[in-house]
Amino acid sequence: MSDNALSFISASQEVKRLCESKKIEEALSSFGVEWRFIPKRAPWFGGWWERLIALTKTNLKKTLGRALINLDMLQTFVTEIEKILNDRPLTYVSTDITDSEPLTPAHLLYGRRVTTLPYPRTEMDNINETYALTASDISKRAQRLSTLIEHFWNRWRFEYLTSLREFHKKTGDNKINIKVGDVVQVHDDKPRIKWKTAVVEEVVTGNNGLVRSAIIRTNSGQTSRPIVKLYPLEINEDELSNTSEETKEVDTKITLPMRKAAMRAKENIKFWTNS
Repeated sequence: MSDNALSFISASQEVKRLCESKKIEEALSSFGVEWRFIPKRAPWFGGWWERLIALTKTNLKKTLGRALINLDMLQTFVTEIEKILNDRPLTYVSTDITDSEPLTPAHLLYGRRVTTLPYPRTEMDNINETYALTASDISKRAQRLSTLIEHFWNRWRFEYLTSLREFHKKTGDNKINIKVGDVVQVHDDKPRIKWKTAVVEEVVTGNNGLVRSAIIRTNSGQTSRPIVKLYPLEINEDELSNTSEETKEVDTKITLPMRKAAMRAKENIKFWTNS
């Protein structure tokens, strides 16, 4: 998922060209790889990664400032910042040390926080100096790992997903009712009188079933816009075409009275033709 930068669009076209090879296409499809773009001129659709970029830049500025460093030092700093971001809590942080530790993005990546040891101290004590494990130890560790993963997903479902409703406003009913075939004005930085008109060809809905963006057709081609940048004109493409056809029929049936000068000219042409 990415924004509509020209470099990303060019790269996606190159990937599509490479996918003409059956080998590459099968390799990507096996991993479920699909490149999607957010609607044009809607940067808030990528707010979740823009937030991470801002946090990374802030940590770099606070850590380095204007210091002159080499590539190895920069890689070290970025790795440390990655650890900090992946260890940030996603759920409630309790002051009681006996409570479970808060869930972090690192739990999704590694099953534990990066700042903790890979194995509990009790397990480390059971391992001898040569780190030789018996079949029984491996079986017990696999069962323990399975239990930890199940415990994590239960907490993820009941703690994190439930807490999202407390921090995000309800979207409610979608006030902007846009459907396929509607004629809309497209918001632009120009004065409103110069805004383009377009026809909605397809609507894109979110996971909540509400319309988030639309694929529109303008006189310059097909593009996409979020619904907050579209202003319906309360007219449908079918109605517009029917109205134009009715107007044509009416125009063909209307006959204006002939002027006197035209009547005299018609009589003169008839007289000259006969003579």
